Amino acid sequence: LRQATYTTARMGAFNAAKEKVQDNYYQGTAIPTPVLAVLGFLAGGAGAVVGTPADLALVRMQADGMLPAHQRRNYTGVTDAMR
Repeated sequence: LRQATYTTARMGAFNAAKEKVQDNYYQGTAIPTPVLAVLGFLAGGAGAVVGTPADLALVRMQADGMLPAHQRRNYTGVTDAMR
């Protein structure tokens, strides 16, 4: 789940930003590598923001299994662990 949300958000943000920059600033020419690097950094940050809740749910579910039986929260799934 984390990889699906993180990668989808990261790739989607990068492609959308790249198209916007291409259309507005570099029509008919290649986008310089430093600009692509900045777009990649920004897209990675956006992906991290989107992927963090899924990562949190994964950690909660894994840690729950390590607790003594009387302290477990017994998450029923990802959405339950995100609450």
